[in-house]
Amino acid sequence: MIKIIIEDGQSGRSLERDGIWDVIGLAREGKINYLLVIDIDRVGRNAISNLIFAGILFILGVKIINVIKDEEYDLNSLKDLILLVLDSINSQEELRKLKMRMINGKLTKFKSKRWVKSTIDFGYVKDDGWVKKDKSK
Repeated sequence: MIKIIIEDGQSGRSLERDGIWDVIGLAREGKINYLLVIDIDRVGRNAISNLIFAGILFILGVKIINVIKDEEYDLNSLKDLILLVLDSINSQEELRKLKMRMINGKLTKFKSKRWVKSTIDFGYVKDDGWVKKDKSK
């Protein structure tokens, strides 16, 4: 059986997603033997959550195959277990760096008085790239 699960627009920050539960359900029913992932960061961006998810699948007899790296995470192998953890940590760290770059970019814009939000709160107006109180109200 081949089933493609695509979660358009859902964040990998949490495993509380329908696609993840679909995979676990299929594994519990014995309907799948392999989970093909483009990369482990497509499962989740938290190392502990990824390890727990992989452990559940391992117990249920499902093997995870990383398509990009063309390798299987065999949790019987210490090397593969460490590789899964390291790949997951790298994903988690990349997310943290991305978040910090975004925050720093917003802070830089804010310091140079460039409004960073897409909306302006009620009672304020945009004035030369910044906001000020709307005195007409």
